[in-house]
Amino acid sequence: MTISTKAKESFKIALAMVITYGISLTMDWDRTFWAALSVIFCSLATAGESVNAGIDRIMGTAVGASLALLVVSVFPQDRWLFLISLSAIIAVCSYHMTGGSLRKSAWFNAGFNLPIIAILGESGGLVGPATFDLAILRVQQTTLGAIVYSLVAVLVWPRRGGEDFVNAVRDICRLQHQLFSGYIHLLVGKAAVGGLQEPMAKVATQLPTLGGKLEGAAYDNPDVRLMAGAWSSHLRNVRALHMAFDRWNSGFEEFEGLDLRRYIPDWDNFIAGVEICFQGVDRLMSGQPALHERKVLELPLDEQAMGELSYFQRAAVVSCRDRVLAVGSLAASLFDSASSIRSGEPRTEYENGPREQPEPWTIDLDRLSTTIRQTTALWLVFLAVIYVEAVPIVVATVALTNAFSMALGQSSHAQATMMYKPVVLGGLFGGVFYMFIMPHLSGFLEFGSFLFAAIFAVAYIYSDPRAKMTRGLWMTMLVLIMGADNQQVYSFLVFANFLIVGVLFVTFMAIAWRFPISFRPEDRLRAQFRRYWQSAAFLLRDLAVAGQSNRLYRWRRGFHRHQLSALPSRLKVWASVLSRAALGDADRKHLEALLGSMQLFSHRIGDLQEAHREAMHLQRIGKLRSWGDNLHTSLAISMEQLAQDPAVFNSSRCRDQLDQAGDDLQRVVEELLGDADLTREEGQRVYRLLGSCRGLQGAIRGVVVELEHIDWQRLHESRF
Repeated sequence: MTISTKAKESFKIALAMVITYGISLTMDWDRTFWAALSVIFCSLATAGESVNAGIDRIMGTAVGASLALLVVSVFPQDRWLFLISLSAIIAVCSYHMTGGSLRKSAWFNAGFNLPIIAILGESGGLVGPATFDLAILRVQQTTLGAIVYSLVAVLVWPRRGGEDFVNAVRDICRLQHQLFSGYIHLLVGKAAVGGLQEPMAKVATQLPTLGGKLEGAAYDNPDVRLMAGAWSSHLRNVRALHMAFDRWNSGFEEFEGLDLRRYIPDWDNFIAGVEICFQGVDRLMSGQPALHERKVLELPLDEQAMGELSYFQRAAVVSCRDRVLAVGSLAASLFDSASSIRSGEPRTEYENGPREQPEPWTIDLDRLSTTIRQTTALWLVFLAVIYVEAVPIVVATVALTNAFSMALGQSSHAQATMMYKPVVLGGLFGGVFYMFIMPHLSGFLEFGSFLFAAIFAVAYIYSDPRAKMTRGLWMTMLVLIMGADNQQVYSFLVFANFLIVGVLFVTFMAIAWRFPISFRPEDRLRAQFRRYWQSAAFLLRDLAVAGQSNRLYRWRRGFHRHQLSALPSRLKVWASVLSRAALGDADRKHLEALLGSMQLFSHRIGDLQEAHREAMHLQRIGKLRSWGDNLHTSLAISMEQLAQDPAVFNSSRCRDQLDQAGDDLQRVVEELLGDADLTREEGQRVYRLLGSCRGLQGAIRGVVVELEHIDWQRLHESRF
């Protein structure tokens, strides 16, 4: 008989739960549900991921316990400083857990455990405060749950992540090969653009999960662990290649009527070499040897043939050559890193492909807003338990509010009210188990059997990864309400109080969802659009005042660059959850097109900054630089107006401005380059700058066209 994966995973979490309770009750430890919660939140897709989550949970709990002891020792008698210090540390943890760190779970557990240990410990034991004892117990119970589930995951029907990880990377590389072939066909006029959006979306969806899968696979598979350095290098190449394709995702109309093979003589050989790299990567990832050695990829221009083109066409060809060359270089790096993995010979350094340069630190306003939301919910519960005596089970109310408001920070678009249903249903389920089943059980064998059945049923019903939050809430309410102990006491008030706690903590989170920062999709879209155009205006002005180098100005520049790169993808998430009342189907399509144009604008302004930096020292392009400064300043003014209110933005005026700028650019270029005696390197720098200017103008034109088709008044109407 074949047992489904769903049944196997449900069996494992139920078995781990029973074993955890058995050990905890045998040791006569208090608060056995702490170990049970550790089991619930360490149960992930593969054994390696579960082990990794368990390590993060233990590490985060130990850090949280240490911080709790520190806060209690510094502010033992000052209520407000005690609470302020707690909330400040938790806010730091909440901010970091929403970033790109692989240690998100450790940050979460540090912030989650801090108020439990500090507040419960200071509430006192039999003779006084017991913070140290609670800290030790919390670490013990968390470690127990994490170790038990890790052992069960490794020993019972283990799901190894190594093969799944390798298959995921290979699938992404195949999609990128498909994208390369599609873009090359577009350049020579053989395909339509629409067919490439699906593979781009698939790659974008899978890329963020690869880092965590690599860590899990390293625990599952010794071969992956041995070659972890080569795998990290390979993933850097995969991400860089995706960014190269994303930057390439437009502008093909510039090459209509141009035979690129005429101006780039080695075009066919180069493309064949890149194809060999992609095919080799696929074979190497499949465990087979590559059929061919990779070639040295070069792509020189035919200067004599280039002289037949207009200046704008030359700029287009140079831009095309640069983008194709960048993709080819990354494909070669993929081949090298895949060869290193296939060889199985670990090295200290892996230099294949680009090294990820650390971004200068800058604050992320969206992550900060979710941190403010979490802090607001936490202070609402602080004030409630201080000034409202009727709030039941204070520590549970604080802990659940803090934990789930932190957890929702990673899905900022999710409404807290969606948790009412699973909390109430899970509470009723736990109440039935606690009041009608547990009083009739006479020993651990009977208790363990019924507990196994209950956990198995919940895990089986909510096995879909999209229902992870619902499953966690059901199990959390169950283990909290039943509160298994060696000296069990039954009271209807236990069930009633925990049910009230469940409704209360969701209510506090729902209030924080609207105040002081509104997380309604319409409000978030409006705020993010405004910040995007403000950052665009700053960077356009930055091009006109190049040379600013003080530390504060560099920090501001980095902040606005981060805004421009991060906001388009976040806007897409908020746009996907807009209600029909806020935006109709027709407007939704135009909004999606607008966000695509904004993503392109972000890339184009980055290209222009790079080309501008390369060409700044050329004295012969003074007129072109002067034209660019005037255009960038006027466009910055338009962006500032757009940030104020897109509904009253003068689109026709902006289009006229772009048309005039295009005419002026043609005149300036003819005057500048007609008699100029530029070296080959200087010419290519000028053409890159020219192509970047044209690309930015085209991106802005695409944005302006889509702006006119969206009902901004309807989108910004207040709704409840």
